[in-house]
Amino acid sequence: MRVGLIGATGLVGAAALDQLLADDAVDQVRVWARRPAPFAHPRLEWLQVDFEQLANHARCDDLDTVLCCLGTTTGKAGRDGLVKVDHDYVLALAEAAKSAGVPGFAVISALGASTNSPSHYSRVKGRMENGLRALGFKSLEILRPSLLLGERSESRRAEDLAQACAPVLNALLPGPLKRYRAIEGRQVAADLIQVAKQAEPGAHIRFLPLS
Repeated sequence: MRVGLIGATGLVGAAALDQLLADDAVDQVRVWARRPAPFAHPRLEWLQVDFEQLANHARCDDLDTVLCCLGTTTGKAGRDGLVKVDHDYVLALAEAAKSAGVPGFAVISALGASTNSPSHYSRVKGRMENGLRALGFKSLEILRPSLLLGERSESRRAEDLAQACAPVLNALLPGPLKRYRAIEGRQVAADLIQVAKQAEPGAHIRFLPLS
């Protein structure tokens, strides 16, 4: 299996990269990133690209699936920056993948994604999801995790506070409410890889954890 990955320096993407390289079923991992490669691996192809030129420079030939772990916040990037990262870049990569004949695409979205949401963040995610559906991938997987847990390279004050409260809050969300529980980034990565490998035909929204 040959996998493309973007967002490999983030919380979920870094975990996904580690898991993909440890998976004997994965023959190649092609990463598109703005930074130079942090390490070398015989099955890793790391391409440093300008994300403003993803549609033209994201080489997707011979891939079986593309995993998209791009994501930012309004607090970090501003309203326009959020649109650029969580919508524009995602769709630019998806269009490149579709043009290259890649059958599968899997993306990290967010719980509550909807074009009708009062939240700007959720509306952007909803627009992104609709744009991906319109491309008509043979297999499209949209994962909607709740709050992500794990160590990030940058501090997000509100998320840091929520992470501290997560164990108590998670205990108050049993059964069908478990989709609202905070979830470890490495678990999201594992679920993303699982659905991508299954490549179930059609477009699917997955709430996490999968089991």
